[in-house]
Parts: sequence; C-alpha cells; structure tokens
Amino acid sequence: SSGINAEYGLALWDTSYSTPISVLSGHVAGVWDCAGLEDSQVVASASEDCTIRLWDRRTATCFSTLAGGHTDSILSVCWPRDQFVLASGSTDCNISLWDTRTCKPLTRVEAHSDSVKQLTPLPHQPGVMASVGDSSLKMWDTRGDMELHGTRSFPSDLECVA
Repeated sequence: SSGINAEYGLALWDTSYSTPISVLSGHVAGVWDCAGLEDSQVVASASEDCTIRLWDRRTATCFSTLAGGHTDSILSVCWPRDQFVLASGSTDCNISLWDTRTCKPLTRVEAHSDSVKQLTPLPHQPGVMASVGDSSLKMWDTRGDMELHGTRSFPSDLECVA
C-alpha cells in the first residue's frame, strides 16, 4: 500500500441548505486550516503534510501545490490583503509568504519561539497577526517582514485570533 489516504481534505458547504456541495481531497495528511480569497473562486488549504493546496471552488480541483516553505505541519493560511500573496504559519515556528502566481515562497519570517497556530489578515494594511504557541501575539507587515507594535504576551495559550 502506498500509505496515501485520499480521505484527507475539506468540504465546501452550501450554507443555505446546510449540505456539503463538494469535497476537496488530495492532501496526504490532516488539513488544519483553509482560507478563501475574497471575491474569487480560490481556496487555500493548510496541511500536516507540509503543503498548501490552491483549489478552484467551481470545479473542486487543485490547480497548484505550494511546498518548500515549511519543514513541519502547516497550521494556518490567510490572504493578507493582496490577491497574489498568501501567508502560512507552521509548527516549525515560522511564517512563510508565498507568491501565488509562481507558487514559490517569497520570504520566511523566523522570529517565533513556538508554533504559529493562527494567522489573520490585518484589516487596514498588508499584514498578518500571528497567534503563537508561547502565548504571544505578533503583527507583521507582509511588505517588508517587519514586526509591528512589538510582541504582546498573554497569561494563557492563545488558540486563535480574529
């Protein structure tokens, strides 16, 4: 047996009827997160298999696989206010920025001491907020990999940010 399990994937739902309309499968390990590109048919999925897949919602097919930006499970993906840049966070303690036109990593932010559990886009500028396993919250300008406003620590583990 190849060890590949075609069951790893995510479902797209019709919220009007509370029913799945398609299943996007192709990852070879668990899917931790997904993010849709606003005003687009593109969905990105983050997986334990260290890859990100880009999917076409209309056809339910993967049109690109992003690999090489992380060395461990990818826990989070988001689009930081730029349709051609995707951000990902991983248990390798890093954030990677990807050019979705070339499917190559643009840069890697190596400034965390624990897993990057969740990324969310900043509302008014190209950037992301990162929730990290060491109970810290950091904001990054994705145009220049610059930390914004310093690090904020919390007394307990942060699981997600919005």
